[in-house]
Amino acid sequence: MNTNASPIVPDVSVVLISYNDATRLPRALAALQHQSHQNIEIIVVDDASTDGTSELVAAAAAADGRIRQVVLTANSGGCSGPRNRGIDEARGKWVMFCDSDDEYTHDGVAELMRAAEQSNADLGCGVAERFYLRESRGYPWRPELHEPRIMST
Repeated sequence: MNTNASPIVPDVSVVLISYNDATRLPRALAALQHQSHQNIEIIVVDDASTDGTSELVAAAAAADGRIRQVVLTANSGGCSGPRNRGIDEARGKWVMFCDSDDEYTHDGVAELMRAAEQSNADLGCGVAERFYLRESRGYPWRPELHEPRIMST
């Protein structure tokens, strides 16, 4: 783990989970590093990868103090364990999730944070779009979820 985390409290902790995905992880990580909202920490939880993921993340963390690395010693067999470990490490006011095969848009963090804060929400969620390289086109994943709405209790 990167113990040289910035002393500045981040607005957002992005928990990026990965397992044996060293080929796609750099794009996901770069998309987070280049967000329009920069006061973030990126917690990369490596679920006991054996493909060089750990070394890749260690190099990125050495170059960017916003990146923190957590390496699990045994594979969890799913997404929940690594995400929960990332939550345990998070220091930000907000926590967002990303998988190693996902890419946030340039304003993704800012837009999610702005929507949650403007609605005075305790919890927010976003939606995903699948992008098909052969077609150079994106399609909403679960289109019924793309309608903006606010729920309260």
